[in-house]
Amino acid sequence: MYRNHPEKAAIIGEVLQGMCDNMEKDMVLHPDDEEEQDPTVQFWLYYFISQHHFRMHDIDKAFEWVAKAIDHTPTVLELYIHKAKIMQFAGNRKQAMELTEEARRLDLADRYLNAHASKYIFKVDDTVRAEDTMRMFSREDDNGVLNVHEM
Repeated sequence: MYRNHPEKAAIIGEVLQGMCDNMEKDMVLHPDDEEEQDPTVQFWLYYFISQHHFRMHDIDKAFEWVAKAIDHTPTVLELYIHKAKIMQFAGNRKQAMELTEEARRLDLADRYLNAHASKYIFKVDDTVRAEDTMRMFSREDDNGVLNVHEM
């Protein structure tokens, strides 16, 4: 949608930015709202604005907004995955790998995060570390070879 309809994407950006400005000022989404929003609304707006800028290929803005979201709520692992995508797109695979590792450490029992982190570790050609990471959720076959097909 973003590439095919830039005028619609611009409107989405304006709406998100307006909501964010209202939240930062009065904790409401619209100036006419009477009820304050929960602070998590602000956090998710930061996240969505970052995604919007990423899809618009404005990497600096995307990075700026995801950093605001992390400052707001540093325990949400989706932020680190999104920031890793931004870093990879910007050409910094090592930093992207470190961010996926940080997300994985936030929830060590999550198989998806483990597989995702492993993929990014492979991208920086650290096969030993990637296999060690995959080994946490995979069993070895009868020959002692890591069976990653389950992942």
